[in-house]
Amino acid sequence: MWLVSGVYYGRLVNLLMTIILARILLPKDFGLVALSTTLLTMLMAVTDLSLANALIHHKDPKADDFDTAFTLGVVRGVLLAALMVAGGFAMAAIYGDQRLIAISAGLATRPLLSGLSSPYYVTFARNLNFGVVVRTEAVNYTAQLVVSVAVALLTHSYWAIVAGVAAASVANVISAHWVAPYRPRFTLASWRSIMEFSVWMTLAQPIVIIGGRFENFLAGGMLGVASFGAYNVGSNVSAMATQSATVPLERVLFPSFAKITGDPERLRAAFQKAQSSLFAIGLPLGVGLALVAQPFVYLVLGPKWAITADVIAFLAPVFGIQMAFGPTYALTFAMGATRTLFFRSVI
Repeated sequence: MWLVSGVYYGRLVNLLMTIILARILLPKDFGLVALSTTLLTMLMAVTDLSLANALIHHKDPKADDFDTAFTLGVVRGVLLAALMVAGGFAMAAIYGDQRLIAISAGLATRPLLSGLSSPYYVTFARNLNFGVVVRTEAVNYTAQLVVSVAVALLTHSYWAIVAGVAAASVANVISAHWVAPYRPRFTLASWRSIMEFSVWMTLAQPIVIIGGRFENFLAGGMLGVASFGAYNVGSNVSAMATQSATVPLERVLFPSFAKITGDPERLRAAFQKAQSSLFAIGLPLGVGLALVAQPFVYLVLGPKWAITADVIAFLAPVFGIQMAFGPTYALTFAMGATRTLFFRSVI
């Protein structure tokens, strides 16, 4: 119930922010930021070490495990920030728009700051104490909404979206250390045990993200930034509406499955129940949103976003069906079968 309330609050805030910014900004503003966001998403996937999942999967994590996770997170954050800045110059040359340099540099604050978060924060999810998780995430969502809207009203520019991302990142670091105090200590003493779990996920994530996001770069170049911005908003709205009811279940499944891996029959029954539940919720949500896409877009976003209705009509049912796949990832994480998940991702 904590996760349901938290996710609904987060989706509501994101939807409200999208509606307000869509009324103030233009589709091309969303398109510019979406190009840099796509690059950031792909880079984060390529370097994803699944550090939090490794700590949840570990039966009895020690201080060295948390310190190693923090060290790896900091190194990854610095590397990603540098790659984002370099990627901004590359995209500016490809798309002929120098604004992408500054936008990419602004979004680089997200991985840089996320690497500084407290590694002990994951213990709340590990112990199924989601009340603390929801409250801290609510602070992050609220910070992003307030800053984004304020900057949009002041500047009427794409910097509103970038500023919101940076504000959420700052709030995330502060709140994580507030609820899970941690004194930074750099060490790689437990890198082997962490990487044994993470290596296959590190290999699988680029395949999943590149396969699912690479068309963004093609769309941005072939359709124009404005049309791509409208497509991106439609995709985000479809994802927010369908995932609101199912993300809470997915987040609780991994640590829950991890606690019953010693009982195969109970684990199998729990997996099948979770999968059928997610499908029963996701498909009607996706189809329902597709049926009301056009009046929803015209009423909420305005006529300048008309193409977004077509995007929602096509994507919402797909996202709804995909919800049935959520328990698969949780199950493989719990069993430590990340190698199997890698080959599934390749296929």
